[in-house]
Amino acid sequence: MSKVIENKQLLHIVSEVIILIGLSLYFHRKTKRLTDHVNALIKKADEHDEIIQRHEEIIRQLVGILNRRAPMKQRPRRMRSFHNKAPLDPPLPAESQANNVNFYSDSEDEDEDEDNLDAEIQDELKELTRKEEEEDEEKSREEDEFLLKEDQ
Repeated sequence: MSKVIENKQLLHIVSEVIILIGLSLYFHRKTKRLTDHVNALIKKADEHDEIIQRHEEIIRQLVGILNRRAPMKQRPRRMRSFHNKAPLDPPLPAESQANNVNFYSDSEDEDEDEDNLDAEIQDELKELTRKEEEEDEEKSREEDEFLLKEDQ
């Protein structure tokens, strides 16, 4: 009878070891899969941070360009209803007039100014569409590089 008890105890110990090995393999695979997923998410977050930094830099450049061009783009315009009336506000110093829009104009070449303005707007539109195309090309290159990295 002692052999039967020893065999039962041995069988019980072996089954517990098998169960422990199975549980350890299960949890090892589960943690490995979760670790890989976390690493992939960290990589995506880093890529998104880089993209955000590039976008912030582009925005800073555009704001700088707009700030440099803003005084040049402001054109004195004449409002028809106030054409013959005197301005209500006293004249501003020369420095502050560059940053403000002047609604009164002494020139009679309003049509010419509008043509120049139309040409400038067309030039701006062409420049913006060209920049968009360049950004699209850059994005597609980045996506291709990313896909190549993932394939490796």
